[in-house]
Amino acid sequence: MRWFRMPRHPARFPGTRPLLRVAASPEHPERALGPARKGTRTTGPRGCRMKSGLPVTTGRPIVGTLNDWSFAGCSGNVGVAQLDTFSWSTPTASHITKVNCMTSFGTAPGASDAPAGWNGHLTSSDSVGYAGTWKSRAPFSKGGIIYVPVERQISAGGASVHDATFIMSPDSGKHWCNPYTYANRVGGPGCDSSNWQADGDAPKCGATSSSTPCTNAAYLDATHSSIMWQALPTTVDNWAWVNYAYQDGQTPPAGIGDGCDPATYTCFMHQDGSIGRVPNANIMDVSQWQYYTCPTITQNDRCAGSDSGSWTSTFANRTSIRYSSSAFTSYPFGWSMAYLPEFRAYVTTTATNYNVPSDQAIGFMWAARIQGPWTMVSQSTIASGGKWCGYQRNQNALRSASRTVCGGKEVEGSQCAAMSTTSRCLPVDLRSGGGPGHARFAAGTGRSPIPGTRLDRAPVPELD
Repeated sequence: MRWFRMPRHPARFPGTRPLLRVAASPEHPERALGPARKGTRTTGPRGCRMKSGLPVTTGRPIVGTLNDWSFAGCSGNVGVAQLDTFSWSTPTASHITKVNCMTSFGTAPGASDAPAGWNGHLTSSDSVGYAGTWKSRAPFSKGGIIYVPVERQISAGGASVHDATFIMSPDSGKHWCNPYTYANRVGGPGCDSSNWQADGDAPKCGATSSSTPCTNAAYLDATHSSIMWQALPTTVDNWAWVNYAYQDGQTPPAGIGDGCDPATYTCFMHQDGSIGRVPNANIMDVSQWQYYTCPTITQNDRCAGSDSGSWTSTFANRTSIRYSSSAFTSYPFGWSMAYLPEFRAYVTTTATNYNVPSDQAIGFMWAARIQGPWTMVSQSTIASGGKWCGYQRNQNALRSASRTVCGGKEVEGSQCAAMSTTSRCLPVDLRSGGGPGHARFAAGTGRSPIPGTRLDRAPVPELD
């Protein structure tokens, strides 16, 4: 679920409002990933089918992805699970149920040759030994279809040139199609029992060694490769979906004139400030994607997103909205972006100086248009030795001991004991290969930097 205590006016932020529900998915609530208040019901027969498709039909219909995990009789690089029971007041009563082991992405954390033929490649023709593995990003839904961004990544988490793509499931995570499988269904593009795969349908490479190129026909297909973006630069991971604060299936907010009208497009953000958009019905077709471009961009002057000339089909011609003189030039930006119709404004989290432990900070920014200009609402510097957003700064240290997430902050177990009376704490084992691993149910945002408010609930995709 994604809940915020938001201020009354985006330009002044003078105070706070009551809790505001921000949906974690767009259209079709009855088949969607997205939050819902306790006790809410969806409408239409498809909602019944989607909810009944989950392992625990009477539990919370919350769905997310896991990385480097091991539980419920299987383990691997990427997994899909249902958070069927959850309580902030009694976090130890929470329960996660396996939806799909996604075995094609590997059957052990850090597996680098899954499916066979990847041989640790991050992209074709590189030579990185056996460093490459699979990771997933936050899922979302459109039209009742679950989409999961997946990518090749150095297992230890370091930046690299790498491949990235999407996979999709039309049946609550039971079966999946990658872009090549989807495009080449007999009778036309689609994903059903004639072509879907229960193992996640991970793209194949077909390399004979860690130093030879990919040879798989689906990988090399010039029109609908199983990898939508090959050899992405080190400045990005994979696309993060922009949340327009309405339930999948409901009417999207009106009056969005920046080229990202959710009635027409699904929009995304890269950590480098790139914006992507694609017609809602064509998410799996990379040829239909467009990228914001503005060669004349300045901090206060942005090319209008409503102008078709501000969008290009050439990924290399994209323009970062992270203008160099702005307050958020340090990586990353836009890990969790939402549009709030009540305020006609976008908000996003930021994290600066990720690689400078003595000067790390998390912040929140707002803009009237997705292209900006973006204005910092507030920023909190994290003391040296701390960890921002519940994420590991020092991966080796993290793997050597369990940690606990308290109010969205990752702390030592002993520290959490002292915090437990005032913070909602959820123990998680983040050691490599242990516990649920890196969960994409939520990217913990910690405490809100806006005085008097909290952001101790993290965004969670939900099926309802």
